[in-house]
Amino acid sequence: MSRMSLIGAFVAIVVAIILLIKMNSIAEFLVDIFFQKNSQIAANTEIGQVLSRRGTIYRRSPSSSDFIIIKPVTKILHMDQIKIEANSDAVIKLSSDWQLQLLENTIVALEYYRPLSPETSPVLMSIMHGGYNVINQGKAGFLFVMQDQKIFIPEVKPQINQRTIMVAPNAQQAPAEAPAEVETEIHSTQKPSDKAQHTKSGKMPDKLPNSDSETLSNTYIEQILNSQATSFSHCQQNSERDNKPSKGSILFSFTILPSGQIEKVKVLQDKISNSQLTSCATSVVERVQFKSFQGLPISLSYPLEFK
Repeated sequence: MSRMSLIGAFVAIVVAIILLIKMNSIAEFLVDIFFQKNSQIAANTEIGQVLSRRGTIYRRSPSSSDFIIIKPVTKILHMDQIKIEANSDAVIKLSSDWQLQLLENTIVALEYYRPLSPETSPVLMSIMHGGYNVINQGKAGFLFVMQDQKIFIPEVKPQINQRTIMVAPNAQQAPAEAPAEVETEIHSTQKPSDKAQHTKSGKMPDKLPNSDSETLSNTYIEQILNSQATSFSHCQQNSERDNKPSKGSILFSFTILPSGQIEKVKVLQDKISNSQLTSCATSVVERVQFKSFQGLPISLSYPLEFK
């Protein structure tokens, strides 16, 4: 093969590589535009509206980090969160004619199961804290509720366990492996139902499941969180030393990844008004490590009370 032929072949290979890179870049660009457009369409899709309210009600869109006060007859969009303050409640109506009363101290997120086909898609209401009452039953199969790692139809509520960790001021004296100063209070206001369906909460499941599947048990999650009592107490003692507020409750939400790591730690409610203590407690939660598991990420709300 002549020298010119070798040079020509080399140039052809270089040109082919450049074209391949360019084509990948163009493809990525087109994919980004397509999914961004679909995401924007889904985010602007109306799920329902707030018909009436009593007291203070907040709404947070997925693109915002802050809750804003809303008024009656306010649209609820895909992925919105609704927060009901104390001594407040709200009535919401979904496009499938379901009407629900959201009770005081409730935080929910609403999203379409198939956001690009809202006309035929069920709505999933994830309850991070609080509860609701059904005022009017809409179309069957168009609303499911997810709470405490369970998914169920709105009119059938399973037993929900609310974990409240009580951290005493002298909890640091207890051994780390046996945090004796930690008390776990379990409140149950609903009767158990054998009709309840169980699933791993978190991201929207591929299918609405109807059988038990592998996940982290509530007992295990509780044990791991309880083991952080000493660290939470150190946060409280630092605030007491600085003569800052150190008693009250903080409501966290977070997601446990299949790897066992925690992400998306958020403070949903803070009744201490001490940024130092809240920041310290948040860092403790962020450092918690669970064992790995199979399946979807698990989203939880975690009320922590300092006494």
